[in-house]
Amino acid sequence: MQKEIQKYLSILANRDGKRKEKTVELSNRAQEIMKSWAIAMKEIISDYHQHFEQKLQDLSNHLSDYYEKFIAESKRLIDLSIRKSHMFLRHITELPKELLQSATANDMSLYSGLLQKNLLSPSNYF
Repeated sequence: MQKEIQKYLSILANRDGKRKEKTVELSNRAQEIMKSWAIAMKEIISDYHQHFEQKLQDLSNHLSDYYEKFIAESKRLIDLSIRKSHMFLRHITELPKELLQSATANDMSLYSGLLQKNLLSPSNYF
């Protein structure tokens, strides 16, 4: 690296009188380096572009999978809610029947208990 710097400084100082030739050589060399950098940058950008496209495709696939899973889970939860609501409504509609049966059974057992003790006999009231 030090030799290269010395070489370029000697060109600028024109020690050997070949400034124009060395300047053209230096200019050509700089153009070659810039062209190689441009080619390398195009390859790097192309690689990044391909990598970015692949990542976007992967993301798209994952989003599609997540969407399908979300829809399936939503349907499952809706079905579960419907079943639970149906069971709750069935229980609510059967509750009055059960209460009536229970009350009737209690009234009958109370009535029969009173009869057994002769508390409901008409002769007790007259």
